[in-house]
Amino acid sequence: MNRKANLRLKLLTYRRFVTACVAATALVGGVFTALLVGSAAASGPLAAGSGTLPVSTGTPTQPIGTVTTGTTTTTPTTTTTKTTTTAASTKIPVGKAYLPPAGKIFQGSTAPVAAYTKAVGKHPAVYQELVAWGQYLPGITKAATQARARMMLSISTMYGSKNVVTPQGIADGQGDKWLSGLGAQIATTKNITYVELMPEMDNAAAPYSAFNANGSPRAKAYSAAEFKLAWQRATLILRGGPVAGINKALKKLGMSGLKTKATSLPEAPVAMVWDALTAGTPVVNGNAPANYFPGKSYVDWVSTDFYSDYPDFKRLTPFVAQYSQFPFMFSDYAIWNGDNDTTFIGQVFSWIAQHRQARMLIYDDASSHFALSAYPASAAALRHAIAGASFPTYAPEWAP
Repeated sequence: MNRKANLRLKLLTYRRFVTACVAATALVGGVFTALLVGSAAASGPLAAGSGTLPVSTGTPTQPIGTVTTGTTTTTPTTTTTKTTTTAASTKIPVGKAYLPPAGKIFQGSTAPVAAYTKAVGKHPAVYQELVAWGQYLPGITKAATQARARMMLSISTMYGSKNVVTPQGIADGQGDKWLSGLGAQIATTKNITYVELMPEMDNAAAPYSAFNANGSPRAKAYSAAEFKLAWQRATLILRGGPVAGINKALKKLGMSGLKTKATSLPEAPVAMVWDALTAGTPVVNGNAPANYFPGKSYVDWVSTDFYSDYPDFKRLTPFVAQYSQFPFMFSDYAIWNGDNDTTFIGQVFSWIAQHRQARMLIYDDASSHFALSAYPASAAALRHAIAGASFPTYAPEWAP
């Protein structure tokens, strides 16, 4: 399993590197005004943070939250519950899952929409993007709004081939500037966004894991305890609300407050997706998924990644049952290693039919290793599996 997990993370790292390179090309056209929101002079990823948080983001090339199709411009009809605040208010938003409609399961893709739609005959209701830490913010949210889909962001601490911040660094506030800018950008788009922060943290191939592949623990900056603090801090920032309330919550958790002159952060329509392997890699004490769980108040969805090369249903079911109070998703699932048959797809959808907790699945079609175009039999099986009304073509607010 280590070899497979390592290859998986290497592929993700490469794809995030490509994503970061694409974002950086905006410099040439003069669009890249600030890699870190609120810092017009920024020229690289956030490796260590200091100073104050931004109050607002840069100006995008078109109004964020609108989608232009031909000559028609549309806006998602999302209704976000806001917390009414006063100067003395410290009430911060609580988590919200932003579930599919009752009886429905969202299907989506990591690939460009056209490739996925061609393969399965259905538009994805959710569009996932792999995000490099410190990536250009308006560029992150643009693809999903153009695709008329809800957004899912899978965020790594990598920027290119470099790990730019540790879990401890995030807990200490080194990521505050970028995270607050990301929350502000999502709030501006009004597009419901699922945030998968530091996925597969129990995988030694992940740069933010607490353990090495040989089972030895990494430095304290990478410990499971620091991961949980980092997750809690990021969640508070992304959900937004009165800074006084956020700082009160941070202090209770033993962390420093935000450095900002702002009295509140934008309340973004975000749902936090906690993604773990069903068993730690390596399997050693302290590297089980539960060791990294940040607490029910900071999680909105539970997720795992699931591939045909290692379909471990034996561990999947008890893993999901352990977190039965949360909706479950396959934030990545795919055919891998030449498995061009219908078995895996059939198994996945049979399992989903037996587990009402499963409410979303995202096909990882962004790599040639997993591309549905390479597996026509599997693509046909998937097309059949999601053809019915139980798997909506659009989220309600994006329906034509």
